[in-house]
Amino acid sequence: MNRRDGLVYQWIRPGSYFTGCLPQDKQCCGLERHRERIVIASGFWIGRTEVTQTAYRRVMNADPSYYKGADLPADWVGWTDATAYCNRIGMRLPTESEWEWAAYGGIEALPQEPLGAQAWYDPNSH
Repeated sequence: MNRRDGLVYQWIRPGSYFTGCLPQDKQCCGLERHRERIVIASGFWIGRTEVTQTAYRRVMNADPSYYKGADLPADWVGWTDATAYCNRIGMRLPTESEWEWAAYGGIEALPQEPLGAQAWYDPNSH
């Protein structure tokens, strides 16, 4: 737990994963990433949850959130303020690849099941 904001952080070990479209993905087009291996050379800490409004208020002495609630995520926070928050608690924002690696949960590639079996997205969200 970080004493400055009261939130719990998780150590993410170094590793590698595949990102981008699978070769058989017929819905992959345009600016979506081509399949490639991403290497995370160094481990890092990342929050187990989004930054709550309580934690943000404690560190930044402000609450810009539109959707109010002490345990709800801080919203309406721009990159500059998010970076300032991280600096004040002795951390930094993760890179896109670090965030994706953490979201993968330490596995090399996401399951190759149909997207609708894994995620809620436009075609199945009604």
